[in-house]
Amino acid sequence: MRDYFYGWYFRCQGKEGSIAVIPAVHLSAEKRSCSIQVITQQESLYREFPISRFRIDRKREVMQIGENLFSGKGIRLSFETETAGQVSGILRFGEFAEPGYDIMGPFTLLPGMECRHAVYSMKHTVNGELRVGQQKLSFQNADGYMEGAGKYCLRGRVYLDVRRAGAAAYRDRQGCGRVRCKIFEDNGYQFLVYFDKL
Repeated sequence: MRDYFYGWYFRCQGKEGSIAVIPAVHLSAEKRSCSIQVITQQESLYREFPISRFRIDRKREVMQIGENLFSGKGIRLSFETETAGQVSGILRFGEFAEPGYDIMGPFTLLPGMECRHAVYSMKHTVNGELRVGQQKLSFQNADGYMEGAGKYCLRGRVYLDVRRAGAAAYRDRQGCGRVRCKIFEDNGYQFLVYFDKL
């Protein structure tokens, strides 16, 4: 089984601050799980759930992780984190301003793409309240945005990196090995290629 990731990204921005909520599912030969990440201007919180707590209805565009619901109509959160305590509340969305075209452009037509990306709403209204630990965030006619992505994690990837000479080398967050090869340097910029260690 190839590693797979699928998730939605909700951003809500109001007068009292902004928040991003990312529900996702992660599948691999070693592990199957789902998660919710909440990012405020003060902190980033992450909670992992067993795969048995994950449900999705693609026709109705509704995702559920435990007691938490996500859809084009809004978000309902209710879960505990180790560091901040309870995350809870309800946000309701107004009508989505959908893009007039597929964000993938002509790449939509290519079979076997490693990553599929979609923008569901460029802007919509957000109303409601969330509590993140001791922090309370209220949204009244605030602005919202929603996108989604699905990704197959392939092992034989190649990365091109263009950066100023002397800048810090690329480091993979997950610690995957990379073999770096400098192609050339020109006008103070280095052109480098990274290969996954297989």
